[in-house]
Amino acid sequence: MTDLTTLIIPGYHGSGDEHWQTWIEQRIDGAKRVEQDWDKPILAYWAQNIRRAIDAADGAVWLIAHSFGCLASVAASADRFGKIAGLMLVAPANTSRFTPGGVIQEESDNRHESVHDLLPASILPFATLLIASTDDPWMPHAEARRVAESWGSRFISIGAAGHINAASGYGPWPEGLQIFRQLQESVNPDDLENSAPRGATLRGRSGYLARIRHVTRRHFGY
Repeated sequence: MTDLTTLIIPGYHGSGDEHWQTWIEQRIDGAKRVEQDWDKPILAYWAQNIRRAIDAADGAVWLIAHSFGCLASVAASADRFGKIAGLMLVAPANTSRFTPGGVIQEESDNRHESVHDLLPASILPFATLLIASTDDPWMPHAEARRVAESWGSRFISIGAAGHINAASGYGPWPEGLQIFRQLQESVNPDDLENSAPRGATLRGRSGYLARIRHVTRRHFGY
């Protein structure tokens, strides 16, 4: 399972040379970073680019995502669950902070204006774990736990670690790499190859990305 493609999915503004994602990428053979327009967090575009990378890979993929990249990764993976070995979601951004058109807003309960209802609200059909911080400015700790429960993710709290990025001291991150290796070891290759749901994908209007595109076009003209 460790020889499958690993996709690195940074968040808003990307992950620079001092970021743990870059450090981990350099330590995983064949890891590939999915490039985005880093200053325009438009969920439809980001999820589409990730889905293309999933489709282009030979066999199943692992995804290591951060911040807004976690939201886009879940949206893309939900449409391609037959090709997902597992997701490592680190400091996911709060869905209420982003509109479908890429506008960043303050903390709000107005989910009608956010991407909240465009993402899965039930257990994901592949292995996931979610790593959270108790003082993340982009996601309240209690909300991170709730999200992990709704997606069926293993929840790991690492204490006061900010947004778990370079600014909060997370450059080289051996513990993060170890957690990812544990995720890989937790997945049974036979389950991935033989489980019927894992061989399926969502296409056309039934997919999450199709719905995200529809809302984005209707409300924002993208």
